[in-house]
Amino acid sequence: MKTARVYTCFDATGSKNPAATDLKYYFLLRAWSYRAPLVGTFVDVHGGSARQKPADLRRELIDRMRRSDLLLLILSERTAASRGLLSWEIEFAAGQCSLPIVCAYTRRGERGAEAINVGWWPDALRRSVTAGRANAVHIPFHPRALARAFQRDSGEERPFRIDTGCRR
Repeated sequence: MKTARVYTCFDATGSKNPAATDLKYYFLLRAWSYRAPLVGTFVDVHGGSARQKPADLRRELIDRMRRSDLLLLILSERTAASRGLLSWEIEFAAGQCSLPIVCAYTRRGERGAEAINVGWWPDALRRSVTAGRANAVHIPFHPRALARAFQRDSGEERPFRIDTGCRR
């Protein structure tokens, strides 16, 4: 089994304070990556990269996406209102790269193990799922659920399926 190369996207707009955006969940994911059960289960394709000039940003993101095995989309109550770069990332990943999309809900555990909150979906995800371009699974944003998603059999073809439960 190979280590999954993960392209993570989230809504980071609306504030210069990372704690007020979904960037806080990305930072949490990076912190979790040093502890069990996530240690060694994935490679963050964004990690260790130098900041790019805005003119080069999309080109750099395309290169990262093409080197990825899956797209991790962190969803929260603020994601549905997101536009711009997040929408472009979802559409490019689903349409051009055919990446499986792991939708991780930040508060899913509070809604029940099987709850999928379509109200949190950005329009780009809704369009991609409706058109059949997105191969998406839905999990809670929790280390064990993420580890199961990242440790899938590397030879597995579509449909991309994982256990979505979050056991303690």
